[in-house]
Parts: sequence; structure tokens; C-alpha cells
Amino acid sequence: MKLQDCELNATAVAMAPIRRTAPEESWTKARDEGALPRSLFDLYRRANYLSFGTAPQFLKDSDSILFSYFGMMLRSLASSLIEAERECKEYVESIKGGPQEREFYVR
Repeated sequence: MKLQDCELNATAVAMAPIRRTAPEESWTKARDEGALPRSLFDLYRRANYLSFGTAPQFLKDSDSILFSYFGMMLRSLASSLIEAERECKEYVESIKGGPQEREFYVR
């Protein structure tokens, strides 16, 4: 696709805030439901909620490459943990009352 083939007369533009001052709702919900460990959420908080251009001292580099990569990895980890929690709940729900239920909880 070429730029001249695109619709350039936008009536509205949506984007994430450049600087977050509070956690995203999905992170808070996942923490409260136990899908995210407190330590991961605290790291997210210490990293200024992964806000663009606000890398903490421990993640600063001249091109913001380290912070961008860190943000991608942290979001990926959180997403995996949230998905695993959901799948585990679905599994437990699916075996309730069956012969596998006792064995699952014994381990």
C-alpha cells in the first residue's frame, strides 16, 4: 500500500496517552484477580506503567531501545499469565464433579 492510496482526511485520531500516571485497567484487574503476582505489578509500577518516554533510570539508554524491549517483554509476560489463569479456571470448571477432580486437587 502506498501513502497516496490511503485516506488522509481523518476526522478523529485515537492513541494511548504519552505518559501514564496510573496503571491500565487490565493490569489492575489481573492483579486483583490473582493472575499477576504482586512483584510483577510492582515492577510495572516502578517502570512508570510503561509510559512512552518515561523510562526509569535502571532502563534508560540513548535510543530507548532497552525500555521499549522491556515493555514488550513485560506486556507479553502479563498476557501469558492472564491467559494461563483463564485456561486454568476453565479446566477446573470442566472437570468439576468428574473423577479427575480429586486427582487434580491432590497434586
